[in-house]
Amino acid sequence: MFLAPTFSTCWQLSDSAAPLAWQGGDPYGLLIELSISELSSLGQAFMRGCLMLEEELEVVRMMSVSFTGQPQQLLHDSQLCSAPASRRLHLCRRTAETTMAPPSDASTKGGTSVAPAGAPYRAPSTAPNVLVYTGAGEDSARRYQLARGALSLCLNPDSYAIYRLTSEQALGAPWVGGATLLLVSCDHLQPGVEETMMRYFATGGRLLSVCSPLDQRFVGVQPMRKTQRRRRVVVTATTPAGCDARLLSQGRWYDTRDVLMPSLSVEAVVADKDTQHTLVAEVRSTETGGCAMLSQVRLDMEPAEAGVSEDMFTSLKQANSARIDTVRHLLERMGMDCTPHEQPCLTPAYLYTKSEAVKQRLLSALNPSLVNGVLQSKVVSLRFTSDPTVTSDLTATSDTVTSPDVAVTPDLLPVIHRDHTVIPSNGNCSVFHKERGGGGGRHGDATTWAFDEVAYFKSLDTEVLGQAVMFCEVVPTTMTLFDRLMFVTPADTGVVAIARQQTAGRGRSGNAWISPRGCAMFSAVVRVPLMSVLGKRTPFLQHLMALAIVEAVRSEPGYECPPPSPDAGCGQLASTVTPLGVTVTLADHGLQQVTVEGLDEYGYLVVRTRLGDTISVQPDGNSFDMLHRVISVKPSR
Repeated sequence: MFLAPTFSTCWQLSDSAAPLAWQGGDPYGLLIELSISELSSLGQAFMRGCLMLEEELEVVRMMSVSFTGQPQQLLHDSQLCSAPASRRLHLCRRTAETTMAPPSDASTKGGTSVAPAGAPYRAPSTAPNVLVYTGAGEDSARRYQLARGALSLCLNPDSYAIYRLTSEQALGAPWVGGATLLLVSCDHLQPGVEETMMRYFATGGRLLSVCSPLDQRFVGVQPMRKTQRRRRVVVTATTPAGCDARLLSQGRWYDTRDVLMPSLSVEAVVADKDTQHTLVAEVRSTETGGCAMLSQVRLDMEPAEAGVSEDMFTSLKQANSARIDTVRHLLERMGMDCTPHEQPCLTPAYLYTKSEAVKQRLLSALNPSLVNGVLQSKVVSLRFTSDPTVTSDLTATSDTVTSPDVAVTPDLLPVIHRDHTVIPSNGNCSVFHKERGGGGGRHGDATTWAFDEVAYFKSLDTEVLGQAVMFCEVVPTTMTLFDRLMFVTPADTGVVAIARQQTAGRGRSGNAWISPRGCAMFSAVVRVPLMSVLGKRTPFLQHLMALAIVEAVRSEPGYECPPPSPDAGCGQLASTVTPLGVTVTLADHGLQQVTVEGLDEYGYLVVRTRLGDTISVQPDGNSFDMLHRVISVKPSR
């Protein structure tokens, strides 16, 4: 990760880049050349999401390319930079063709493509993604938050990641094979979205439809006679638990005798106590195993959002726990993991260093940037202290832990450092060891820590990286700890942040990390000289990291040999950086079948078409689904 100025406003590409060639259309492509310093600044602006073109166009993809031929000059010679072609950046897909213009098939409508039914990646998957679709209306964002809140109260957070599915993504992204559950809560479905969702159900998918038009594809929907003109009505329903609860209905019910598709079985799950009309129905496909829970009850809506009279609000509030229990019951009937869980308390971090000199060098570098001992950041501020009274109250029920002098919150993390002393090893060669019961942890507080710094530094064989460690038992995400820290740490001190559990693990492009207790989770700042061999080929960093992890696992007794399955990703990775010879599908090239050849000189995946052409597929603009052997253009978020 390279150091660069902090960008508080948008960085205009035209301020430092000289255009050489362009192509209109969707996506708009631009070829530019930069100096080394401009490349560094532009790259930082791109990673922070503040790199813009004229007319407020956002740069969504950036890559280095080489080319042959002479571009049509858009500016005078005096305005062009003299950077070599290897440092020029292209905002469209790079191909093996030696022409300046990107090929016309670089992308389909919206930057994504939809494969027909039966494509390889449409098969059911165990990917832990729960998708929520709430349409494109004015209330879609709020409906998503409500639906997400209801799911979060029921699903095991160590098993699933919840994402919003937009209409654009529903139509284009290859999500069908990568979703374990789809929740639909909207009043209208855009053209094409309904068919895509039905295709998902036909491949064995699990649907939870909350008052959506999708219901009418399965069973007949009838209005309640007394409320034909009312959109919402509070009814008394008999829940799966056998109790009566006041729930918010859309004024409709399911006619379970009117089954609209062949090979479907329909069962009533929740009924109106007075009329016995079905309010929640379970639909299963006897052919594909697809399962849909259809609800004419707003199970995703909190009582405060109902917009009803005070008396009705009171009754909905009293039955709120029954509403959540009903959601949990429906999820469990579909085979979802709803294991009870409690939000863990956040804990302070502890700073460990290879030596006292490393610690003093780090603290001295941080000192000019500290305000009352705090390294301030817009995401999470770090308070460096040697106060031994900072403790974690493991009996707390919130995600905030306090002490007389400091609080551990999502916005403020105490980092406790001590005088460097050699602590006798407990004889366990593992960096993470089993907790010892009874309280008195290594640091004298109420927490029993599981990080063995002696074993860690004994195993460390680096000159810079990992010489300083911030270890935290529970943290939202290690990624945000470096938001400010990476700009003030000395170059000869490689800081690593290690967590035993993350409550809001964060990845690239808005992705979430499922981070249960005990996973190997860490973040690090890697500085590579820009003009070094690796600095010119930074994509190789991800391959080196992957190989390092595999080799570390294989060094443990019992894990020396790769798994026998040829489809096991780790087994393939242990043998080579790339799965050579594997056939994959380029979803945005007419489902073209290509063969993985290896890596190009810059570290990008190279595939060969059946016609013998080679294509370099860059990760920043493509989605790699190697479980289903599909490469497609990432949808914009």
